[in-house]
Amino acid sequence: MDKLPKIVRIGSSGVNAHLIKRTKRVAMYLRDDGYYEVGKIKISEAEIVFGKEYPDREIYWSNEDIGNIAKTTSDLKRAEHWYKVYNS
Repeated sequence: MDKLPKIVRIGSSGVNAHLIKRTKRVAMYLRDDGYYEVGKIKISEAEIVFGKEYPDREIYWSNEDIGNIAKTTSDLKRAEHWYKVYNS
């Protein structure tokens, strides 16, 4: 299974998020704009999209996931809190 990359581009904003730490099911990223994103890692099963084959893979949460399985904060202590909550 393909793992989440160490650097993820967030949408079309041009902001990158850099992996700070992770467990098997939770990851914490620091974005270029100083915000932390913490979330449960999503798994996407193998599929064909527009004729291209994709294997089973981990995927970064979407904007719709913020508030449900992911959080965004500028405070490292809050990010650490959510990291612990999502891992428990």
